[in-house]
Amino acid sequence: MLPIGGIGWVSNVGVNGPKPGSTRCHNVAADFYLKMGIGRARFGQLDRAEALLSTALRLAEAAGLHELVFRIERIKTGLRDCDRKLSRGPEAAAEPVSHSDAVREVSASLAQLGR
Repeated sequence: MLPIGGIGWVSNVGVNGPKPGSTRCHNVAADFYLKMGIGRARFGQLDRAEALLSTALRLAEAAGLHELVFRIERIKTGLRDCDRKLSRGPEAAAEPVSHSDAVREVSASLAQLGR
């Protein structure tokens, strides 16, 4: 059984699905926890995201799913970068890195219209 956030429990073995404990079960479960962790991180819940990613990593390592292990490790490493970007505030994250002259001109015109 896999917990589905806020929905309840879903069986990880269907009628014709894999046997419990098979690599495929671990692959599905690890992928589920990976995606849940990414979702939590996108909503700024980094502690919960890290816990979910740790679970995904543990499942992937136990099943020998090396590609998934590398992907999860890379994402876990980048979580703290998300934390720094989120701490700057939404307006700082929304600011473009550079502006061309044409973009500055349009932006100034739009600012004049808004007044």
